[in-house]
Amino acid sequence: MTTRRRVAAEFLGTMLLLAVVIGSGIMGERLAGGNVAIALLGNTIATGAGLVVLIHMFGPVSGAHFNPAVTLAALIGRGIGRRTALLYLPAQLMGAVFGAWLARLAFNEALMIRRRSRTDTVPLDRIDASGLAAPASDTEQLDAVQTRQLLEQAVDSLPEVFRTVFVLRVVEQLSGVETAACLGINETTVRTRLFRAQQRLRTDLARRLRAERANVFEFDTDRCDRIVARVLERMSA
Repeated sequence: MTTRRRVAAEFLGTMLLLAVVIGSGIMGERLAGGNVAIALLGNTIATGAGLVVLIHMFGPVSGAHFNPAVTLAALIGRGIGRRTALLYLPAQLMGAVFGAWLARLAFNEALMIRRRSRTDTVPLDRIDASGLAAPASDTEQLDAVQTRQLLEQAVDSLPEVFRTVFVLRVVEQLSGVETAACLGINETTVRTRLFRAQQRLRTDLARRLRAERANVFEFDTDRCDRIVARVLERMSA
């Protein structure tokens, strides 16, 4: 077996293994419905099955190490030569990077397909200024617009590392594993950033509400006109 084929087998095997591990993690959390044990079980079963297939495919070619630790252990035990180990290690590292990239690419493509299939959204280019404005006479719609604008301003003021996690988890309703795969970070970091984003939002919203308190029930022109119109309407009834 030529050295080139053995190194290529390590690269492909490591790449596919990383793609299977990340993809099965996303699948497990999606199917588990919040149950961590079920998610881990699904991830373990899928990863184990994928590893068995990869070992049968690439084992006869390269030994199916797929891990720098395994290669180093084989080198110490004199199972492989130093030259082979020096070729395996960069191939495995590059395969791991490409495998994570492949899983992220597949995840982003699936996310875009899901967004295009949603029927409760409207493209931004179809919305004009008149479609965003609420009628002045409809108090509930006006309050909803003001509340939404206040929340959007608070979210926009978050640091980027917190804002991206908050939007993916809360707005897009992605799972922790999906968010981690999308951003290239671990799930623990996702939970930490989401918690800090929520803390910052609570503080910022409280500050904005205190600033707006002086404008509550302000007797400006629009409010005055509405009150006068209602009084005249009741008097004429």
